Amino acid sequence: MTTLNDLVESVIADLNQYTTNLERTGTFTGWQEDAGLNKVGVNLTDISSDLSNARVELATGEIVHVTRFNSADGTTTCPAWFRGQMGSVQNDTVTTNSRVIVNPQWPRYQVARKIVEGINAINQDLFAVAEREITLQPIPANYELPDDVDGILLVEVIVYGPSEWHQPIKRWSLDSKNPDGKKYLRVDPLGVSGWPMRVTYRKTPALLDPADLSADWSLTGLPASAIDLPVLYAKSNLILGADASKAQQQTVEQGERQRTLQGWSPTATSRRWQEMFAARLSDERRKLRDRYPVRPHKEMV
Repeated sequence: MTTLNDLVESVIADLNQYTTNLERTGTFTGWQEDAGLNKVGVNLTDISSDLSNARVELATGEIVHVTRFNSADGTTTCPAWFRGQMGSVQNDTVTTNSRVIVNPQWPRYQVARKIVEGINAINQDLFAVAEREITLQPIPANYELPDDVDGILLVEVIVYGPSEWHQPIKRWSLDSKNPDGKKYLRVDPLGVSGWPMRVTYRKTPALLDPADLSADWSLTGLPASAIDLPVLYAKSNLILGADASKAQQQTVEQGERQRTLQGWSPTATSRRWQEMFAARLSDERRKLRDRYPVRPHKEMV
């Protein structure tokens, strides 16, 4: 089971190869709450030095603002607006004694958003596959289909018997514009009833919630072999941020940036990842079309 968090960590691990700037980490020990049990700050430990106006990323991907942290006694001061920084989503289910990252170079929520963008980018080329089993009727009937049907890949009757032979049906039609707003499969009467008929159809892959790092890849409906595609997409986009940092020649941070960025071209690296993305997308598209070819059939009128 591969989760969104696993994909995020793999992206960050690859991006970190291009910088010598190591992230500072610590430990989340709980929330600070007032008398009304409202969260007013975070309790941190295992941070080697004091913090001032720092962004701290929690294990759930939420980023909080810490005005001051005293490493001697572990006290933390946070403003009233400390939660949900840099577009991250508030999440109260932070595990005690989990890792935090101080001033993350690659915020997990932002990386997760790019991965989800990558899933959306391949929606036009790849599709998810699902099945629906329907019981045959003795007379011509409209068989209602799920709302997520984008197109039918295969219709077959499962013949009763020890072998459960699958007999493809070539004469069918898909009604996606019925006045009641529902989608229907129409087939000619087959002379039998009560037998199971399996409809294999294509649907749009589901997008994961970037705020839910525990979401499993299987929820997208895409093949497991395509899992590297959104990773390549995310890396090719995020690595360009290093080029933008190097371009800031007039800031006081420029000297620090130059020490942490290697003498390489993020643009060239991004282009290489884009080429790999395009090649892999072509491979996955071909495999999917080979597995589910366009089957000849007659449309009912």
